[in-house]
Amino acid sequence: MSKYKISGGNQGSVGDNARAKNFTQNAVFMRELTDLTAELTKRARTPEQLEAARQIADAEAAAKTGDSSTVRKKLKAAGAWALGVAKEVGTDVVAKVISQQLGA
Repeated sequence: MSKYKISGGNQGSVGDNARAKNFTQNAVFMRELTDLTAELTKRARTPEQLEAARQIADAEAAAKTGDSSTVRKKLKAAGAWALGVAKEVGTDVVAKVISQQLGA
């Protein structure tokens, strides 16, 4: 009999000294990227803001193909404005990943 009682949704890592790195729940992450892309596109007024919206859209496209390296690069390139909007609109998973990429 296992000493662990596991129930509910996805488990990133289970057991003594288990670790999960760069783990996100993909469905939530994808939905949040889609929502954030739409919100940034709606709010963008300056060339820099338009570029941030494009970077998030590119991250979304890369995520759909499983290209996590490009996702991280694009989220970092989106910058502080995208992070602020992500926090404001409640896209918490994406905000956390952007924050990590920015070293914030």
